[in-house]
Amino acid sequence: MMSSLIGLIGVLVGASLSWLITSRFERRRNAVALYAEFLTSDMEDSRDKALRALKINRQSSTPLSFQEMFEKEADCLLPVSRVVHFWEKTWYLSKSNYIDSKLTKELLCHYFRSHYQKYLIDFAQLSKKRDDSTYQKWVLAVTELADSWKIDHKPRARIT
Repeated sequence: MMSSLIGLIGVLVGASLSWLITSRFERRRNAVALYAEFLTSDMEDSRDKALRALKINRQSSTPLSFQEMFEKEADCLLPVSRVVHFWEKTWYLSKSNYIDSKLTKELLCHYFRSHYQKYLIDFAQLSKKRDDSTYQKWVLAVTELADSWKIDHKPRARIT
């Protein structure tokens, strides 16, 4: 009886350790996959187009919010949407513990800091003021991602 109990405890401990190791490995693998997605040429093209589009948008006398871009079917909507939703996805995956948050931060934080402070913070503030709540999920996501990665909410010097 005692040996059966010890055997059962051993099986439970072994299964728990196996689950923890596999889970940690999966989260690290998911973080690397997210980073690989970020580095694809398609995403790099979207990041470049989004930066240029949001720079022009910010300098416009009538800048558009995210919802307004969608409603007016602006040419820049697709690249802006891809970048915004990538960072939103990063926040959701990190928050849900689906990715290794520490590794993800090491891989992506400097890119996010640049995107956030160069153009996303202004765009987020504009969208927060004008857009319906359904168009503001990304604003919460990027703001909380900036908070969790300890990124200042002040925009960098304006891009000319």
